This record gives sequence, structure tokens and C-alpha cells, in this order.
Amino acid sequence: MHLRDLMLDAEKQLRKRGLTENDINTAIYLRHWLVLFDGLVFPKHQWCSKIQLSPKPHKDAIVAEYMRGDSKDGERYIIYVPGLYASMAKTWATTWFFPKVGRGFVLPKNIRKMKPSLEERIISIAAREVRHRMQSHKLIRPFSPKVLNQERNPLLKLLLKFAINFYRRRRDQMKKEGKSPGQIRKRVNRKEFDATIIEELILHKIRECPSPHEIANFLWAEPSASPKQKATN
Repeated sequence: MHLRDLMLDAEKQLRKRGLTENDINTAIYLRHWLVLFDGLVFPKHQWCSKIQLSPKPHKDAIVAEYMRGDSKDGERYIIYVPGLYASMAKTWATTWFFPKVGRGFVLPKNIRKMKPSLEERIISIAAREVRHRMQSHKLIRPFSPKVLNQERNPLLKLLLKFAINFYRRRRDQMKKEGKSPGQIRKRVNRKEFDATIIEELILHKIRECPSPHEIANFLWAEPSASPKQKATN
């Protein structure tokens, strides 16, 4: 069976399970951008064509994830379809556009508030997951809290400050909820921190990008002193 036939069969199975057209169509669009970004980043012989549409929600309300190749099912992306549309269509602005986003953080006056569209949110999530695959293949030097003081790009410095506050608050909240250290490490770690920088970077820059290729350039963003940093200028 060809890849397109497999995709159509997966969609048919989701409809048989009673999932909504909004959820299925959102999953199809997210899959489209995963395929597109993955194909732009990786050479053809390394493309990850395995994208699963899960009929069950993730226990932690995650909408999509990248799974490493050392798992029993091989390297793949998973999209969790139930409730996907409602999650992606939320009308709140990305956290860092609000005037108050955490301890010690003040939003610069020159940063405008904006609410990402459904399409923009889907694109940023696809980019986030492809960035995770890039991490696994060691294609980039990831962002971390340690690079804040050395970062020369103003926008990336702002995003680093946001992410540091965001993950501090997430860790504190998970502790209050009684989450185990292992559960916290799954949600608060260097890989998630780095992927958040890319997701927010693309949400901020996407309206300046006329083509998918230009959006994909931001997937290569790295801390200052890297030649690939040019993508954010």
C-alpha cells in the first residue's frame, strides 16, 4: 500500500471511531506541515514518513510528539487527534506577548500583542516536533538557560527570558500538584526548553515569511556565535 493510501485509510479509521471532522482536518493539516518541514530539514534518505494519527488522547494532553528511533516501532511522529481542534484553536495569545508573564520579566513596549491564528499555531507545533527530531540527530546546538547572558540577538534573548520563567513556573506548579521527579523531568528539560524557543520564534516571525522554506530556516536557529544564527536576523 502506498503512503497516500495509508494516510487515507488512517483518516477513514478515525471517522469510524466517531472523531469529529474538525479534529481530523486539524490533524491532517498538522501532518502536512510535519511532512513539509521534515522534508526540508532532512535529506531524502532520512525522511521520517511514519506519522501516526492516534485515535486516543495523550494522558498529559500533549497534541503531538516525536518518538526516537530506538523505540520498538521505530522513529516516528504521533498526532493525538481527540480534542486537537479545540486545543489548537484557543484564542489566547502566546504567553510571552502578555505584559505579565512571570517573576522578573517585563514585556518591552515595542513588542506588540498578537493572537496566533489556528494555522500559525499548527505550523509552530509542527516546527517544534521537527526540532525534537533535529535534537535527536544532533543537527543543532540547542538553546538552554545557560546561554542567556551570551545571547546577542535581542529577540532570542527575550525568548530565553520568557522560557526560563515559563519552565520555572511549570516546575513549581507540577511540584504543587504532587508530580514525581520523573514526571517533572519529562515536561521540564533541556529538549523541551529548546523546542519552546523555536516554537515561539516561529510564532513571532511567521507573518514575515512568504514561503514554507523561509519558515523552515528558523528551525536551524542556534545560540549566538553560531553561523546558523543568521536565520533570526
